[in-house]
Amino acid sequence: MRLETTFLPADLTAGILDLADEGSLWATMRDRYGIELSRSTAVLESIVLDDSSSAQLNVRPGSAGTLLTRTTFDAGDRRVEFARDVYRSDRASFEVSVDLSS
Repeated sequence: MRLETTFLPADLTAGILDLADEGSLWATMRDRYGIELSRSTAVLESIVLDDSSSAQLNVRPGSAGTLLTRTTFDAGDRRVEFARDVYRSDRASFEVSVDLSS
């Protein structure tokens, strides 16, 4: 359903690839590495899937897809994550919530 590629700064998350998948990446960054996450920005766009992505997602080449790019920052405003996720458009839905109280 999704191809996810995540980039993390090696100096802040040394050994993270050696850890068992413990669920939430953000929880691991916070609990194990002491990274205080402050904000994340995501952009969604419609794309046409290339041959490689189509094969991995088991759809026809040229099928519709959705690209989500996400950048996450810590309390010191350092970029601590960049993610590029490619979704099958026929199997994905997204919910956006905004806290307007602050």
